[in-house]
Amino acid sequence: MQWQNSYKKNQITYQNRVMAALIVVLVIVTLVFRFLNFGFEPEIKPAPVQDITIDNVMITEFASAQPVAPQRPIINPEMPADEVIDDEIILDIDGLLFESKIELPGSGAGEIVRNPDRPPRVRRIVEAVTPPEFRVDEYRYIVFVTMTVNEDGRVDEAFISEVLREFADGRSEKIETAPASIVSESLRAAYGWVFSPAEVNDSPVRSNSTHRFVFGG
Repeated sequence: MQWQNSYKKNQITYQNRVMAALIVVLVIVTLVFRFLNFGFEPEIKPAPVQDITIDNVMITEFASAQPVAPQRPIINPEMPADEVIDDEIILDIDGLLFESKIELPGSGAGEIVRNPDRPPRVRRIVEAVTPPEFRVDEYRYIVFVTMTVNEDGRVDEAFISEVLREFADGRSEKIETAPASIVSESLRAAYGWVFSPAEVNDSPVRSNSTHRFVFGG
């Protein structure tokens, strides 16, 4: 029994010594580690940056827009069949004598040649319109208008030179007066006529040309 107790005692002592030795070793290792790493700061390296590549990228640029002026509309006015005369002829009497003459402003420039080498030639005709009250079958009026054609082929002056009243049976008579509406319409149409002017020695001159208008019948 004494031997066993002595053995146990020695075994415990041995274990204590081993543990004490381990503690001493740990203390020495700790001191050595601290001594060797005195003032040492661990280096912290930043995480590596990865490059990101995006393929098929289209870069768009916006140019400054320039204001565009609106296009002007194209208007093709229809030309009237008859030339418009600015001068308005107003007749306020019931009848006119054949010698009555209406002149446009500015007329009378240049001498009228009675027998030119080449008479004026008609280039454009404006027909007279029969007033409603004379659209009858019993008779008709034939009005002769003498026009003064200037060097440009325009009618400067126009006057009624003769009027005939023609009946359905073929009889006709010369009358001294004409209804105002017929006279007015005859002169309106006459001023719309256009000619190639008369010529003397290949130069244009003023001259007269007489034409007739028929009303009714």
